Amino acid sequence: RVLSGPVMNAYVEIHIDNSEGRLPIDSPSEVVILKRSVGLKKDEYFLDRKHVTKVEILNLLESAGFSRSNPYNIVPQGKVNQLTVMRDEQRLDLLKQIAGTTT
Repeated sequence: RVLSGPVMNAYVEIHIDNSEGRLPIDSPSEVVILKRSVGLKKDEYFLDRKHVTKVEILNLLESAGFSRSNPYNIVPQGKVNQLTVMRDEQRLDLLKQIAGTTT
């Protein structure tokens, strides 16, 4: 089937391994599913297929150690590949920067 016209909605779904219990939720599964559905009029958020607010998602992630003030938890696409091809000195400099030990 060929689609024509603008896309009316989209979603992203993230499956998180919670076997160590870092995300404080009551779930019988070791995998937590976060989903964001983006539509023309509003965005919707889901946690294990239950409707939740954006604030609830942000609070949950923050309680597990993910913070907007610490961008090193999120690795932009392409950065892992860049890290693998860096020279040793560049990689060491990056690790020092992340650890906050650069002078």
